[in-house]
Amino acid sequence: MLNLTIGSNDQPISLQIDTGSSDLWVINANNSWCSETSQGKGLYSTEKGNLDSGDFEDESYDEDHDCSLYGTFDPTDSDTWRATPGSFSTIYGDRTGANGSWGQDTVTIQGVEIKDVYIAQSDEADEIFGVLGIGYRNNEATNFTTATESAFTYDNLPITMKNQGLIYKNTYSIYLDEASDIDSAILLFGAIDHDKYTGDLGLLPIATNSIELDVFLNGIYMSDGDSNVTIATGSVRTLLDTGTSLTLLPSDVLEAILDQIGASTSNDDSGLALYTAKCSSLKDQTFTFDFMGYELTVPVSGFVTEKSGKTCTLGFRSSDGLGIDYVFGDSFLSNVYFVADLDDNEIAIGVANTESTTEDLEAISDIIPSATQAPEYSSTQDASGLKLETGSITISVHKAVKSSGAVANVKPNLANSLICSIVLMASLVLLI
Repeated sequence: MLNLTIGSNDQPISLQIDTGSSDLWVINANNSWCSETSQGKGLYSTEKGNLDSGDFEDESYDEDHDCSLYGTFDPTDSDTWRATPGSFSTIYGDRTGANGSWGQDTVTIQGVEIKDVYIAQSDEADEIFGVLGIGYRNNEATNFTTATESAFTYDNLPITMKNQGLIYKNTYSIYLDEASDIDSAILLFGAIDHDKYTGDLGLLPIATNSIELDVFLNGIYMSDGDSNVTIATGSVRTLLDTGTSLTLLPSDVLEAILDQIGASTSNDDSGLALYTAKCSSLKDQTFTFDFMGYELTVPVSGFVTEKSGKTCTLGFRSSDGLGIDYVFGDSFLSNVYFVADLDDNEIAIGVANTESTTEDLEAISDIIPSATQAPEYSSTQDASGLKLETGSITISVHKAVKSSGAVANVKPNLANSLICSIVLMASLVLLI
């Protein structure tokens, strides 16, 4: 969560950072979902018609929805709030969403003001916190027409920061550290931290015409230290999404991975599948993900989201029926460091330095520093999907990239640039 304040009276708000969406929306103080009692309503119906139309279904719940935990916004208390035309409606892959209206106000992050930021204030939602979407302009909720309103786009928060001279480019970098504990995660607007990765950064193009952070995945391999096993190969768009906690894969690919790990399947209280394994069995196992010829090797143990005694819960879920096959959420992203350049449509990615204790910051004023194009950067990808390897064929044709631990000592160039280092649920450090 990112801590900031909104309005002339600095109303404190904590927002979920989401690379898979593009709107900043907050919970209005009068949101129907918020209550100090055990009643709440505002859940999106699971009927497809209602999902498409944005209608809400009235339901009651035996739980508290205390929106004060993350803060609510009252536009009537801000002298700088300016309502703008248009209604707001958004829905996410987990069928949560929000409705409301638009306006502009000042957003303040650690004393630095960003003026005239487009903000949606939600008076109907089924979450107790809002979202800071930092994706493409074309993925803004306003860009999707409704029966009564025309589509339009606007300058979201990162673009506004660039326009006001706070950062050189619409870029940011993300370091999540651990899937089971994102309290130490760091987001940098307009900068890179060379101490947060090991080895080389691979530079990938964002898929043409994509409105999200889609890159091409060409293979998944596993190793137990003695042999390498091919799980699947081919070409498929893969979404890098901090707004998704788990890594979503088609069931056949997921089952092949679970078989290789030796994982067991059970269900949680809500009926969703849980995948567990003996923690000791994960010690020597690794994944290698092939992104356009750039091979990134990370430990299977890095996908653990919870430990209970000697049992580890793995951060995977089937994507069947969701409308998108490959979503690499926090359980994957916690193993990597990645930099998004939305001006030049590129992603730089590398193995996270989980032992980082310092900073080596550099403002991004041109290309992403210290990143090398993937071997197949310029190749045409057919995005036909990954083909599952059949049988128990052990191969050694791919070369797993090992982390060297060597990071170029690049001196930061911070002149005329605002670098926002966001420690989740803690303080925000700004270097100007």
